[in-house]
Amino acid sequence: MKYTLAATMAVIAAVGLSDPSAARTRTQRMSPQTFVEQAAAANQFEIESGQLAQQKAQNDKLKQFARRMIDDHTKIADQMKRTLQQANLPEPPAQLPPEQQALLDKLKNENGAAFDRRYFMDQLSGNRKAVRLIGSYARSGSNPALRKLAANTLPVIREHLRLLEATPAGRPLTARR
Repeated sequence: MKYTLAATMAVIAAVGLSDPSAARTRTQRMSPQTFVEQAAAANQFEIESGQLAQQKAQNDKLKQFARRMIDDHTKIADQMKRTLQQANLPEPPAQLPPEQQALLDKLKNENGAAFDRRYFMDQLSGNRKAVRLIGSYARSGSNPALRKLAANTLPVIREHLRLLEATPAGRPLTARR
């Protein structure tokens, strides 16, 4: 019984359902500015961590995934910039928020298989959060231009998550090539 409860709690934590900000996203409307800040920060993290993975990852498949993340998220960043200009909305801050900067700093300090595992886990967690954020705004966002951007971006982010979830936990990340 204790094992089942612990396993259930681990699954909930891994999926991010215990994240209070995720609950807020589901229960109240997010302002356009908050959405832009959170989406842009997640996007920037994907680009910067992907660039780091291009340099440090040992696993070739992980490097290929990182290249895709850089390419896809650079396109998303360009689309967001155009959408913000067209909607006459301010651009988000250029720097990462402290939470994401801390994740990137931890990733910078890893090497070898430990880097590959951390990058994979950060991607899995980040893409789950991104699907919730973007999906929520696509369904109920108050700004039509941003809602359309979210709706157009969501399939790309879902595909990233699908690719990550289809990877057997850790196995391909520790294999030497």
